[in-house]
Parts: sequence; structure tokens; C-alpha cells
Amino acid sequence: MLKILMGDMLYSGDGVGNRMCPMPVGFVAAFLEKRLGSAVDVRLFKRPDDLIEAADQETPDMIALSNYSWTHSLSSSLLKSFKEKNPNLVTVMGGPNYPREMAKQQEFFHRNDGVDFHVYMEGEQGFLSLTERLIEAEGDLARAQQGAVPGVHFLDRKTDSLVAGHFFDRLIELDEIPSPYLTGLMDPFLEMGLQPMIQTNRGCPFTCTFCVEGQAYHTKVRRFSLDRITAELEYIAERVTPEWSLSITDSNFGMYEQDIDTCKVLRRLQDEYSWPFDIVVSSGKNRVDRVTECARLTRGALSISLQVQSMDDEVLKNIRRQNISVDGLKKAVENTQELSKTTRAFSAVIVPLPGETLDSHISGLKELVDMDMDYVCPFQLILLDDTEMSGSESREKFQMVSKWRPVPNYYGKFGDVKALELEEICVANSTFSYGDYLEARGLHFMMQCFHSDDAMLEIRRYLSLFGISPFDWIRTAQLEMPSAPESVRKVYNDFIEATGNELWDTREEATAFFRDGDNIDLFVTGDMGDNVLFKFRAICMTGAFRDYLDYGIEIATNMALEGVPESDIARIREEISEIGRYIYHKRRLPLDPVEIQSMAEEHFLHDLTAWETDGHVRPVKEYRRNEPVAVTFGYDEMQTSKLLYAYEQLGTSMQGVGQIVRKHNPLYFVRETARAGYYGIDVPVRAGTN
Repeated sequence: MLKILMGDMLYSGDGVGNRMCPMPVGFVAAFLEKRLGSAVDVRLFKRPDDLIEAADQETPDMIALSNYSWTHSLSSSLLKSFKEKNPNLVTVMGGPNYPREMAKQQEFFHRNDGVDFHVYMEGEQGFLSLTERLIEAEGDLARAQQGAVPGVHFLDRKTDSLVAGHFFDRLIELDEIPSPYLTGLMDPFLEMGLQPMIQTNRGCPFTCTFCVEGQAYHTKVRRFSLDRITAELEYIAERVTPEWSLSITDSNFGMYEQDIDTCKVLRRLQDEYSWPFDIVVSSGKNRVDRVTECARLTRGALSISLQVQSMDDEVLKNIRRQNISVDGLKKAVENTQELSKTTRAFSAVIVPLPGETLDSHISGLKELVDMDMDYVCPFQLILLDDTEMSGSESREKFQMVSKWRPVPNYYGKFGDVKALELEEICVANSTFSYGDYLEARGLHFMMQCFHSDDAMLEIRRYLSLFGISPFDWIRTAQLEMPSAPESVRKVYNDFIEATGNELWDTREEATAFFRDGDNIDLFVTGDMGDNVLFKFRAICMTGAFRDYLDYGIEIATNMALEGVPESDIARIREEISEIGRYIYHKRRLPLDPVEIQSMAEEHFLHDLTAWETDGHVRPVKEYRRNEPVAVTFGYDEMQTSKLLYAYEQLGTSMQGVGQIVRKHNPLYFVRETARAGYYGIDVPVRAGTN
């Protein structure tokens, strides 16, 4: 019997790491056990310390670890450590973080000299073929490497030549792979409190050059059966509590008819188990009607991602992408806002893509913000190994300049092993300078503070009544930063400095810094290695919220007063001031458990809850009351439970809060409001109503 340890490693620690069940490795293990039965003894791991202990005590024949951009260094470092202790051990990696070009594949094995094999493309069949070869070789590495292994690459270290077996055609009937949930393989990880993830299909019909699924191998979409998906979801629902999130790893969830059937199952589970009410997906790139229906069925638990990456036609041509029309985007946003108070319409942009300029990027952001997109997520262009974008031809054609940075929150010490994940990002190209990159990042930060997830929604709605572009308000706040209050300037300048400080010119420089002395402690303490954008957003949602709110009010007031009669000035100042107080109590994120579970009461001259209920479409002066309006602010039971659970899991440091904001729908953390009604009755108003 071949003893095999497999893992998808978790960077454990205070508020860091990939806290999801190792479903992909579970697929490979379940397929292997189905085909080879008692010929193999397979165990799965998530925590590195558990794997280290098992490797020391059990003398395995083979250890196989996942290779993603967020696990590569840890997996490679662990395998090298195991190999040094046990030279007879066979070591394997598998996953998408593997180069496409042969020369770079050879370089991969030079750089990762503790890795014997890498499974190529989808892993089930390739790993099965490797295991069968190893059984035939009675566990002997030299014999196993006598000839190519289908679906697997390795380096013949005697001749320094790459040996690449042909890769398998993808499985057509995905139900051939047993469920890692229904077989019990995921039970230990659910018991650990890891977030469940499922997959309902594989593949992507699109060919975006920046994506690992942009090559022809992945264009056919294969599906698991609805019966299988239903059984998995029911199995998970019986073992989790309502505050747990669900991740669906499909590339285009909601784009297909079967996805609607899946959402009907999720709706039933919400009724029976009060779960899931937070579903993380990458939704379909077209068929917005189906995606919207999926969001409706799941009561807003599933947000609608309207990914555009760029709004410039030439850029889209360069990356082989076609977006839905602007009118289609606007309609999708409108449909989303009609669904649920916590349903988000969000879009992603990537900077700097080939052909993008700072002006075209800003123009695209303006278009998205002013169409009332709830959240615009700005990504940096990551040059992933197995993509056309990272190839030599693209780099030369578009004169791409790259740097290396830590993958946010993926670092740690495990026994004698130190690991830090690095990623290569593009920071300039022939049309976008490094100075443009820093200015764009500054604008992204201001959007996080003033726009994302309704951060200061009421100010944006107020300005719209004057015909003022919400984006122009955000951009003006950035451009006037040199004259902003010192506390505001400091946070902004610290963000820009941190954005530059996280970059190294080469992988080797970054690695050398990390391994030098106790520099790893800078990452563990949060001084380095965070998601800079979300860490600073967390600062602006908590300790710096008042300063940035006051600054936003000042800019908004100046814009609203421009050209108005003198007789209106005092009224406008009063209205915006009250809106600012309302936002402060409703949208500031508390860190104190006592405050989270408490109610606050404020009095206003305007009935702002009624203005909110009416959709912010009428002038605020129509809501001026003769008597002050009492408004209470507080979290409901579900919000309180979810927020306390998030803090328990990820902590209340800015590092941890940044992860909470990134991983959870922040609209769940907007306080409920209730007022003494105009006719003397209490009228509850759900926070986030548009």
C-alpha cells in the first residue's frame, strides 16, 4: 500500500490565511481512492504543523501539495524540508501556478529543487497516472522517472532536461469524481471551522489573456449533476452555522440555466437552515438576466459581479475581451438595487492593462461610479504564470514593467520552514507610467473611502440632487489632498508610501529581504505584507472615519454651494451637516463588542430615514420637521452575530479588519435605523435602503 499525504496549505495565524476547505485536493484524493482502492492510503491536510507532524511520524511514500499563487512558496519550502529529512520521499506539486512556456517550466524545477513532479492541467487523471507509475516502481523515484508520465512533468536532473508527458483530455462526466464532502473527506476541515466551497462546473468560454482559463484547454464547460450539487449543499448545511459563508468556485456562476436550479436549492436551504446568507462567487460575464435571477432567489446573499476590467475598446481588444454594453451595465445595476438591500452590483477593473492610459482609466472609473455601481474593485495586473499575458511576447509587445510584492497575508513560520508568497505585478507599460500607477492607486483608495459599498452613500445622493457627479466629488477630494487637514493627508500619504514600499524589482530581492534575520516578523506583526488597499480602507472605516467623513463633507459642501443664492447657503450647510452625523452613526465600523451590541440614539432636524425610504430622490428640505426626529442606530441579531464571529476569526487589528471587509459583504455591517414615525408609530428602516 502506497502511503500518500496530500494538502492545500493554510497560512495559520492571527487573522491571516486561506480559510477554505481543501476541496480541489479533495477531488484528486477522492478520484484516486475510487480508482485504486486499498492500494493507496491517503490523508488530507490543511495546517502545515499537522502535516509536518504526520511526515515525521508516518514515513509516507509521497507528499503532494497544491500550487496556487497563494500557496506556492509554502508548498515548495515544505517539500524541500521533507526531502532533506527523507531523500527517498517522492514530492509532487499540482495546480495552475505553473508556467506555460517550456523554458520557464524547466526554470520552475531549478527554482523548486525539492519538487520531483508537477501535475499539469486538471489534476485527477494526471495524479492517478503518477500514482500508478509509482506503485509499479514500488515507490522508487528513479524507476518512476524512467520515461514520461502522462499528465505530469518532471526534470531529469542527470541531463537537466524537462520530461513532459502528454496531458489528458478533460473529464466530460464530472460526476466520475466522487464528492469530497459526501465521502467524508472534508469533515475534519468543516470541524476546524473552514469555509465550505463547492464547484458546480469547470471551464470558461472566454479567452482573456490575463487569466489562466484563457487558453483553449478550458473553453468547454463541464458540469456536475444537480443531484450531486444538491446532496453536497444539504450535507454542508447540516454541519455549519448561519454566519458561515459559502464559496462557489465556478468561473461564471449564474450564466447558465443550471445555476438557477442551484439557487433554488440554496433558497430552500436558507428557509430550512438560515444558511447561506453570504455567497462568494465570480458571476457570469454575460446573461445578466440569469445572474440577476440567481441574486433574487438567494435573497441578496449572492452579489452580482459585472466585471469589465477596462471600459476602453482598444484595451479590451488587446486582452481579447468583450464587455456587455454600457446600457446593459446600467440596467443590471438598476435591477440589482431593486432586489435586496444587501445585494451588491460590483465591477472589477485591472490596471495597467495594455493600451490603458491614466486618462482612459479615470474615464472608465467615472462611468462606473456615476452609473451607481455599488462597488468598483480595482485590481493590479498580476502576471500569472500560466497566462498569455505573462509570456515573453506580450511583455515585449507592450513594454511591460513588473515588480514583485508579497501576496497579502500569506506568510508564516512553521517549524524550521519560513514561507512568504510572492506575486509579479505590472506597474507600467508603454502607455501607463509608474507615476500614473501611483496616482491611480491613490484614486482607488479615495473610492474605497467615499464610494465602495455605500461608504458615504447619503452624500453622493445629496450631490446628485444638485446635478453633481459623485465621481467628480471623489476625484476633487484626491486632487485637493495637498490642502486637506493633516490627519487626512497623513493617512493618504501613508497609503501611497505603503504602495511603493511593498514592491521589489526582482523575485530574488524580495526573497532575500524576507529571509534576512527576523524580517519575517515585520510580516507577522502586520507592518508589511498586508493587502494595502483594504488595510487602509479598514483604517478609514474605524479610527479615521470621522476625519475622512468631515473632509468629504467639506468638499461636498463647497461643490454644492457653488453658484447657489446666498439665501440657500445656511440651509445647505445645515442639511449636509446633518447627513454627516447620520452617516457617522450608521456607517462607522465599531471594534468594541459592547458597542456592537448597543443601540445609539440621535436627534435630527430632518427626517432622514424618510428621505432614505423615499429613495433619496426628493430635496432634503422637504423633510425638515418642526420637532427633532429621534433615530436609533444598531445592529440586528444576525448582523451582531456575523460581526462578532468575523472578529473572532480574523481579529480587530487593521490587518484583520481589512480581511473582513475584503471577504464579507460590508453592507451586512451597516447599522439598522429606526425612527419615531411622523404619525407617532415606530417604523423600522433597514440599513442600506436605496
